[in-house]
Amino acid sequence: METGLLFMTKRLNNIISKSVENTDLKETQLSIQINLDGFSFCVYTLPEKNPLVFQRFEFEQKALTPETHLREIETIFDQNEFLGQDFKKVEVVHQNELATLVPDELFHEDNLKDYLQHTVKVLPIDFICFDTSEKRNTVYIPFVNINNFLFNIYGSFEYFHSFTKLIEITSKEDVTAASDKIYIQVNNKNFELVAFKQNQLQVVNRFEFQTAEDFIYYILFTAEQLKLDPETLQLVLIGDIEKESELYSILYTYIRHISFYEANALSNREEFQSLPKHANAILFN
Repeated sequence: METGLLFMTKRLNNIISKSVENTDLKETQLSIQINLDGFSFCVYTLPEKNPLVFQRFEFEQKALTPETHLREIETIFDQNEFLGQDFKKVEVVHQNELATLVPDELFHEDNLKDYLQHTVKVLPIDFICFDTSEKRNTVYIPFVNINNFLFNIYGSFEYFHSFTKLIEITSKEDVTAASDKIYIQVNNKNFELVAFKQNQLQVVNRFEFQTAEDFIYYILFTAEQLKLDPETLQLVLIGDIEKESELYSILYTYIRHISFYEANALSNREEFQSLPKHANAILFN
């Protein structure tokens, strides 16, 4: 367990390829994933996008304010030998519940606050932005103070919401198949869900859960609303879930066709073989 961090942050993964010693980091890409439960990053070669460094941190409790959240991440940066380097490209993914999806035909850039205020408490000072992918627009509130902190370190960089990245990743999967699919990315005590019906994106959502019963309820409720048959539905798992877990066990009680996502990038480095290929679809694509 790492010490000196505000919430006694745990570093869950620390994988470093031998190749990093002979690589000019100024020619690599840094991808960062931020949520209220933790922080992850991966350094890749370009243009191949082979992973060189992967580290994942988990906060023991949720950061309750923007200030404490930022202090956690500042401390991780202060103690990390890689994050202070110069990179050719920096990409940041914000993972939070402050988002909604709007189809192109209903979207207008002047109405961002209107789209969000039905599901999210929007404050007058909130900065609202959007990403566009697959004819859908993710409207969201990023972690602005953390963006500002990162800008002071790296200068300009690209940032997205995790919904956007998941839509891009899952839309590329099995494009010729006619089966209905739900992708689940599990992150500690929450998960993101992307549902397709006959290859058409239906919904992207995020759910908090405390028990396995909560977890399966939200998935089955979504399937019911979309009229997806649990007997034929293809469920693909990503993130913090293993076959031996209680979450998997309760899923298999109700859904027969379950598989794990495989990130091809994890096949290219010997040091990364211990990391499950479904560990993180966002960072390893």
